[in-house]
Amino acid sequence: MTRTSPFFASSAAAIAAFSSLALGGAAAQSAPRTAEIPAGAAGRAALIAPPVPGGLTADHVAERAIKASGQLRSRMEQRRAAEHQVDAASAAFIPRVTASASYTRLSSVDEPRLGNIVLAPDDPPGPLVPDAELTSVPLAFEQLQNHYAAGVSLEVPLSEYALRLPQLHEAAVKDARAAALLAEASRLRIAAEARVLYYRWVRARLEVLVQERTLEQARIHRADAEVARDTGVASNADVLSADARAASAELGLTRAQAAAELLEQRLRVLMQDGEGPSYAIGEDLRGSSAEPVARDERALVERALAQRLEPRAMAASAGAARATADSMLASELPRLDAVAGAQYANPNPRAFPQADEFTGSWEAGLRLTFTPSDIPSAQAKRGSLEARARSLDAERAELRDGIELEVKEQLLAARESAAALASAERTLAAAEEAYRVRRMLFQNGRATSIEVSDAESESSLAHSQVIGARIERRIAEVRLAHALGDDASRE
Repeated sequence: MTRTSPFFASSAAAIAAFSSLALGGAAAQSAPRTAEIPAGAAGRAALIAPPVPGGLTADHVAERAIKASGQLRSRMEQRRAAEHQVDAASAAFIPRVTASASYTRLSSVDEPRLGNIVLAPDDPPGPLVPDAELTSVPLAFEQLQNHYAAGVSLEVPLSEYALRLPQLHEAAVKDARAAALLAEASRLRIAAEARVLYYRWVRARLEVLVQERTLEQARIHRADAEVARDTGVASNADVLSADARAASAELGLTRAQAAAELLEQRLRVLMQDGEGPSYAIGEDLRGSSAEPVARDERALVERALAQRLEPRAMAASAGAARATADSMLASELPRLDAVAGAQYANPNPRAFPQADEFTGSWEAGLRLTFTPSDIPSAQAKRGSLEARARSLDAERAELRDGIELEVKEQLLAARESAAALASAERTLAAAEEAYRVRRMLFQNGRATSIEVSDAESESSLAHSQVIGARIERRIAEVRLAHALGDDASRE
């Protein structure tokens, strides 16, 4: 359509000049007249009306799509899970404290008899005095059947503080950071897709208006053909041709209405909105708020790489994998723990002989343990984690290339949409003027019905192209902003 725009402009001008001369006499005064339709800027304004207060806007759709998205809820739960892992890694620094209390009932056993010992119960301690009274006493120990104990123990993993816990905490923090970035990136992507769907719905709604206008033109032309046939200017074939054109326009309107209804249903599903009255367009589409598209592609690519969240999320995941791999070194070395404990028991196992009374005791020391059999497994896990980190680095490099390509593609699309809009506006002006002149000539018997039908088709197509170009410009703005990461600051 763009290639034929100069032809329409020159044809319209020539036809207008010819009609001003040819229709200046009595033939023009006696020619049949029918209803007029708006043309030029008035016709375009009738199709793209002012926004309806309280109507649907792209931002409104994006906001509701974000709230209704199950995928985003899943991402947010993954983020919360990762944050809980950070809490768990922080709690691992707390020394292990264990408190216990117990009661044990022992079965009775025969007390062992170890013979007798000779005692001087009435003498003071020291050497026996002469003629001291001696007594033979059985040697035996009481076996207590009831045992009560309460204790507390403390274990401080000294080597873990240096070799494992800081690395695991760092890994958990980076995992949480990656989950947060991915959740935010998912939210921005959902918002961008919702805006694109909204503009496609708007285009479908406006296309219905174009088809209604086309049908109106076809019916007016059919009325013109009937008047021309009755006055002998046209034949019945012209009436039949106009009627066929009207029937085709009715089919086009039906299809446009079906497409608009389908997209409206998709909007309802996206926003989790139930059945209700049809949506109204609440965004002003009469002008373009777009700024001129920048020319420095390299600067735009660098801006996108700095602002997009996906590469940062992947870098955080790679860092988490490396930190976890570093923590595996602790499994290859001896483990050093500081241990301490206290007990209050009846009878106390450290007291001899046993007595039916509560007594306290404590202990403290260092414990060094080494498990060589864990080394092969730890080395294998560390190698796996390091390979995972390198894999994420490679994916991140590929992602950066993809972002660069996406920016360039959307930049070209934005430029193309701007040029297409300017071209479509010029084509529409020429098509409207050509239709107006062709219809005037037909009314005066100087044009055929086919010529008017062709002019109708060109006018309808030009209106569709203008609407499509305007909407594509909005879609290009949304996609370019998302590709550059500009939507992160706007949302």
